Amino acid sequence: MSQNPQADVIVTLVDEEGNEREFAIVGELKIAGKSYALLQARVVIEGEEEAPPLMVLGVEADPADEKADLLVDIEADEEFERVMIAAEAAVAGLDYCRVCGCTDANGCEGGCIWAAPGLCSRCAMAAHKALQEAGRSLASSLALRYGVLSYAEAVVLVNLVHGDDNQATAAVERIHRGENWTAVYHELAKRAVLAVPEGSVQGNG
Repeated sequence: MSQNPQADVIVTLVDEEGNEREFAIVGELKIAGKSYALLQARVVIEGEEEAPPLMVLGVEADPADEKADLLVDIEADEEFERVMIAAEAAVAGLDYCRVCGCTDANGCEGGCIWAAPGLCSRCAMAAHKALQEAGRSLASSLALRYGVLSYAEAVVLVNLVHGDDNQATAAVERIHRGENWTAVYHELAKRAVLAVPEGSVQGNG
């Protein structure tokens, strides 16, 4: 969970019975590209536990003011449950998947492990497959559009630019204009190597 830069912001919420209560925005969550505000009641009232209750609301852009955000209820039960699970983990200082919201205590159906901080193995695999499919589609499109590369060559080129459509297209256009494919390939390969931070790639031995 990241700390909200406006952690001192106080908002007044009204419950279904019309009762007002002040909450402080204490942090934010990001899951599947959506933002959520984590709020904590400022005062414990009679009948509640010692810790002030937490609440999670969705954050959406205010159509009337591009510099402002709106706090909105999470209406879908499945989404609310997923976000609350992630919020409870975040409050406890534990990690949660930024894609699906799973945690150590509430993993994906069928099981998952951490592929990276904030990314579970199931979501990582799904993203990898989607990237591969997008790469194949882009390579096929480039090979057919320009006719200067075979599909295999286009796949190599797309992988070298990590699937970046603009870079791949620019490289193929250079070849289309008469530049040597091998020279362009080596230039892209050199850039790819330089883009890897020193010491980030290690052998299994």
